[in-house]
Amino acid sequence: MTTFGQRLRALATERGFSLRRLASQVPCSPAHLSRMASGQRPVPADVAARLDELLGAGGELVMLATVAAPNVASAGDLDRVRHAVARPRRLDTTGLDALRTILAGQRRLEDVVGPGPILTAVRAQTTAAEHLAREARGDVQAEALGVAGEWAQFSGWLHAATSSNYAAARHYEHAGRIAAEAGHVDLLATVRSMRGLLAFQASGRDAGEQVVAWSRRAREVEGTGASVRVQAIQQEARGHAMLGNAADALRLLADAEAAMEAKAGDPDWLYFYDVPLLTLQRGHAHLLLGRWETAAELLADGLGAVDGEIRRSEWLTWYAADLAEALAQLG
Repeated sequence: MTTFGQRLRALATERGFSLRRLASQVPCSPAHLSRMASGQRPVPADVAARLDELLGAGGELVMLATVAAPNVASAGDLDRVRHAVARPRRLDTTGLDALRTILAGQRRLEDVVGPGPILTAVRAQTTAAEHLAREARGDVQAEALGVAGEWAQFSGWLHAATSSNYAAARHYEHAGRIAAEAGHVDLLATVRSMRGLLAFQASGRDAGEQVVAWSRRAREVEGTGASVRVQAIQQEARGHAMLGNAADALRLLADAEAAMEAKAGDPDWLYFYDVPLLTLQRGHAHLLLGRWETAAELLADGLGAVDGEIRRSEWLTWYAADLAEALAQLG
């Protein structure tokens, strides 16, 4: 398999770039770029994306860097999953961990390349993950069902992010059924929150009521991690802001901020849910309430504090547009 460094050097030669010239435009030091190309240092997602852009690689360098990253699938992980697919009744915890690792890699890849390029692959992988779970035997089956539900939830997110709302709702509904069957409380609450987000994106006549209703259902799930609870609380606040219920919205935003201070026990798929994102969501709620100055301040603070690895994520453009609207309202 071609490595990131091999493809980087080949493309640089084809395009007439030296590593020194490339490094100056990333920007980073030539020595650091050389160590990344030789595999001595990991390649940050934003650096891979910049190199991909400079060399016109069409996403190839990003994908190679993602596969090489320590938190993304290795050749051994892929082999373990192939073995499990061939003999699903022999699925064990090692194969299940490999399936989780591949899912984590796909999530990180989507942060950089967006939902479109990976949607078809994830749909197929989601089907395979549930097949493995249904065929698994023994103690591993309930855990495998939970992992299959996580794949279904991610597939729902990708459909929602590409404006395929009907397909997204079907995947979320399916993920919710699997989560309930597996007793996966974090996933069940997350899926309900995602249904609320989908109602918000659809912007129907009763969107505000739907956002509040789904968020409350998410909060009703007991035993969830802190970020799962915060996600539901702030989204219910958004629903009240959509309805013009300022007092309820502001109260819930304060509750979400307080709950974030006790953040612990989060599921893997909420790796991005942190103070900057909550700040952005608070800014959006203030925007809906017409509190332009507070909205602009929160949105600018949140965008400025977002971690480098997800700074290029497509969903951040929602909040950049919010900031632009708030600034326009302020003149």
